[in-house]
Amino acid sequence: MTIMVRHTPNRHIASKAGFTLVEMLVTLTIFSLVLGVLVSGLRAGARAYRSVDDHQRQSAELERVQRQLREDLRHLAIVSEEVPAVAESQDGSGGESVVLSVLMPRHRQQMGQIGVWQTVEYAILPETRELVRRATANVVGSVAAEPVEQTLLAAGKGLQFDYLSAEGEQPEWSEQSAVPPAVQVTLDLASGQTVRWVFGVPLGMAQQGLNAQ
Repeated sequence: MTIMVRHTPNRHIASKAGFTLVEMLVTLTIFSLVLGVLVSGLRAGARAYRSVDDHQRQSAELERVQRQLREDLRHLAIVSEEVPAVAESQDGSGGESVVLSVLMPRHRQQMGQIGVWQTVEYAILPETRELVRRATANVVGSVAAEPVEQTLLAAGKGLQFDYLSAEGEQPEWSEQSAVPPAVQVTLDLASGQTVRWVFGVPLGMAQQGLNAQ
């Protein structure tokens, strides 16, 4: 006599063998939410890093501009009646292009070359918005050298020179026989910020002109 044993599948166990569609949808939804939060955090961190990096780079550029302006204005001089200490014109973007006559420090002059000065121009290029400094070396009785252009600031918007004296603030310096006691430089940045410096000019050296060396 053969006894047949019939196994009936346990429906309860079979139903727990995998994930249901609802469970998978809930899991995917939670995973998507967590992933979105992580991506948003990474993007915010990247933006913060770029912001700090841009701020540090701009601060370094502004320090370079301030240092160069201070050095040039410290050596501002009246070269001759035909070459004033300060001359201004309007650049292509409507801002100012300022040309300074600057005595070169003694240690930068070549032996035997007396009366060496630089024609220094500050301007913002209308195409790139860069603040540049063009310096041309001059020697009495010689042909001027080729100008050397240096980019001081990557993103400028406007440049303005004002001159401070006993009469007050003047937008232009018209006294060709004297130099301004102080110069106020206003620099508008592409970011919308405005930076303003005031530099004193050593009158004793500047009024002597080329003989000051």
